[in-house]
This record gives sequence, structure tokens and C-alpha cells, in this order.
Amino acid sequence: MTVWSVNLNPNRLDPDLDPENLRRAAPGAFAQLEALGVGGIRVDIFWHALQPQHGAVDLAMLRWYRDFFAEARRRGLQIYALLYHPPRWAMQLLQDNPEDFLIAWRDFCTLVAEEFGGMLALVQPWNEPNNFLAALKGDPVLFHTRKIGPVTLPVGVPWETLTALFKITRQVMPRECKVVFNVLANLCPFIPASCGWLDWEHFADRFMALAHPWVDVIALDHYPDTWAPGTGPLEWDCLDLAARKAVDPASPWHRKTVILGEVGYSSAPNFRVGLANFFPGTRGEAPMADWYARALPCIVDKLARFPHNQCHWVNMYELFDPLRELTGHPALAIENHFGLIRKDYTRKPAFDTVQAAIAGNFSTLPAPWRTREPFYWRVARWGRRLDARLRPSPVLEKLIPQASELSPEPPYPARSS
Repeated sequence: MTVWSVNLNPNRLDPDLDPENLRRAAPGAFAQLEALGVGGIRVDIFWHALQPQHGAVDLAMLRWYRDFFAEARRRGLQIYALLYHPPRWAMQLLQDNPEDFLIAWRDFCTLVAEEFGGMLALVQPWNEPNNFLAALKGDPVLFHTRKIGPVTLPVGVPWETLTALFKITRQVMPRECKVVFNVLANLCPFIPASCGWLDWEHFADRFMALAHPWVDVIALDHYPDTWAPGTGPLEWDCLDLAARKAVDPASPWHRKTVILGEVGYSSAPNFRVGLANFFPGTRGEAPMADWYARALPCIVDKLARFPHNQCHWVNMYELFDPLRELTGHPALAIENHFGLIRKDYTRKPAFDTVQAAIAGNFSTLPAPWRTREPFYWRVARWGRRLDARLRPSPVLEKLIPQASELSPEPPYPARSS
């Protein structure tokens, strides 16, 4: 059975995360969820909102989360919680002493488990730990970095710290609450080099080999035609690949539940990247509805091929457009238009399309969807081919001392016990 879910980030209800404002906005959000017909919601639990100072808890925020989750459960909604958004003091601990950071993480997880762990179906530590572009949005990231001129580059992964987050979460959370690892599956075409962990499959294989005992569910975040421009709504190669891994006894994915943690389409307008458009086709709210009508039946069909899945969970990103838009680079504007509902609380055409799909009324659209790679993807592919011929790269080794982490490795490293 498919669990249809939608992202409901509290900062889309109130960007300041004021508990009273959140409380006033919640009934309207629940009304939209009921109209949409979803059976689940993914909700960010903001670490910095619950523990703004080291050793202190914001009791008003704690009460809001407790009441919000209780109301969601009363309405029959399953809850997929994202444990993320660390406070500045925690990120400083990470920089100064990772062991102290992990102690603080355990305190945070214990607070969540004791206060509302019994109401959570899924819990996800961190968010897209392979997403090396997340820093553009100002999101906290877990990477070794190196500054080269004015640019700070991710050059490696602190695997021990990353896996410890999941080990701690699994130890602290109730057994019935499943621990989720999510990975962003559409970064590779942007990369002009063949660099190990920068490839999402390689990253996920290595992580799962290390953290296998503490992960119950693998969530794929994939955005064909948005963060994977020009690929079309039927491009779900990541699910095909995952289906093979889930039945392969040699794979660290073996017998794990695989879900879609984030899937969506941004109705943002097109913009230029150098001499080319970022998106090769027409954008807007009408193509967004058309995209969902084509993508959702395909997703359901592919998830049915996972024999070990304990649930077929499809989480759509996002219910609301943000009240306070991201500004800066034009690419950030993409994040402002994923919502099925505009920031003035009127519904986009895609809302009705998703509502019908959840009710089992899938559209039949025989006309083909035009797919075309953007020019910069083709340039990056040429770069990867050249890079593969030139390895090992003395230039890369000189610029990035940790470049050994970027080299290809065996697909399934030895699992930790």
C-alpha cells in the first residue's frame, strides 16, 4: 500500500517559528492536508528552535511540536520527522570537537524520543548528507572543506561522525520508529569529474556499508525536470538501481525498505546559466500539474517492485510555497515554487492533480513529454570523460590533500559490526 505524504515544514507556516503563530496557522494546514487526502506528513524538527542555547530547552516550542504531532495522529496522519537545523553552538562544537557535538546530538535525540518519539513512524537524522550544493542555501553540511581562493570546496566526508549520528538515533528512538537515511540522487550531471563520493550511488553504498545496522529505510530524493533538468517525469533510474540493490545479498542495501523521501517539481520561472537556460523547456504551474500527472503513476509502479519494503512511502515536496522567499542566486528561486499551494494560500493546478492521484484517479496522458539535456550537462559529461582518462590527477592531489577520498573505491566496503 502506498503512503502518500507531503512535506510540511513549520517555517512555511511561520518563518520566525514563533510558537503562537505556528499554533494559529496549524488548523489551516490540517484542512489543506485533509483536502489533499494524504496519509502522512514529513515535518522538520528544528534543533535550533528546541535548544537555542546549549543545555536549555524552549518549552513553548516543545509544547507546539507535541500538540501538533498529537493532532496529526488524531487525524490519522503518519509522521516522518526530520532531525536537522542544528543551532550555531552545536555547529561550533562540531568544528572544535566532534565528540562534544555527538554528545549534544544524543541529548537532542533523547529529548525528541522522550517527548514525542512514540508518535513518529519515521525519523531521519540530518538531511541529504551527500548534498555538496546545500551550502548555497545556507544549510548546515557535514564535509571536510578546503578554501581555494574565495571558494570553499567540500573535499571529503567525516564518515565516522556521520555514521555516529545514525547509531545514536537508533539507540535512543523507540524500536517501532524506523530510522531513515536519505540521499539526493540527481547531483552527478552537474559534476565535470569522476570523483567517488560525489556520485550519489557511491556515497550511499559506502555509507550503508558503515551504518547498515542502524538504518531501517533508505529514502531517495529525486527531482527529475527540476534539479535534473530536461530528464522528464518518467526518469526514475534511481528507483531501478535501488530495486536491484535491495535484492542483492552482496549489497549493503539488501532487504532494506526503499522510499521516495522527496519528490517534486518547481514552478519557478526559467533563468540563464551563462549562455544557456537552466531549464531546457517551458516552466510554470501548468507544466507542474502535467508533470505530477505523469510522474506519480510511474512511481507507484516502480515501488511495487520492492519485495522487502515494509511501506511504499512517497513524500512530495512541498505543501506550501515559503512566506519568506530565498533570495540571491537565481537558482535559489527554484526553492520558492515547489509548493502545491501558493504563499497566498491559493491552490496551484497541481494540487488537484495530486488530489486525484491519491484518490486513485490517475490521468492518462498519451502525448510524449519532450526531454532534452541542458547544454551545461553535456559539458560536464565531457569533463567526466576527460577526467577519467587523466586520473590520477596530480593537480587535484595538490589542490585537495584529501583527494584520496575522491578516488573510486570497491562498490561495497566491508561493513562495520
